[in-house]
Amino acid sequence: MTQRILVVEDEYLIRLWIAEFLLEDGFDVVLATNGDHALGLIAQPGTFDLLITDIAMPGLADGNTVATAAKQRYQNLPVIYVSGRPDSLKNQLGARDGFIAKPYSAASVSTLARRLLDTRADDPAFRSTCVAA
Repeated sequence: MTQRILVVEDEYLIRLWIAEFLLEDGFDVVLATNGDHALGLIAQPGTFDLLITDIAMPGLADGNTVATAAKQRYQNLPVIYVSGRPDSLKNQLGARDGFIAKPYSAASVSTLARRLLDTRADDPAFRSTCVAA
């Protein structure tokens, strides 16, 4: 079964670049143009296996807000936060969450996505991961 990833990124070219890379790696990708758009997608029927979200975006909902809403809807949802400003991360990283600083490579996002998705939520050996690419 193909794993479904919600990618939330307000920068058009970055959003398409990440989506293309994840699609090539075999993921099903849903794109949101900003946090407000993502909240609408999260509220719809269906499910996501992973959230990748930029933190600082225009609109009412930033990546912290999106991640909080997604985790309330989807229990044990892993989240990858991306930002050029690490100080913008307000949410505490859970056991299956990660942070990647911009600029980053698409490969680093895909590798961390696979690692988070392949790890069981109750695996005590897994710790949250910070990746600087």
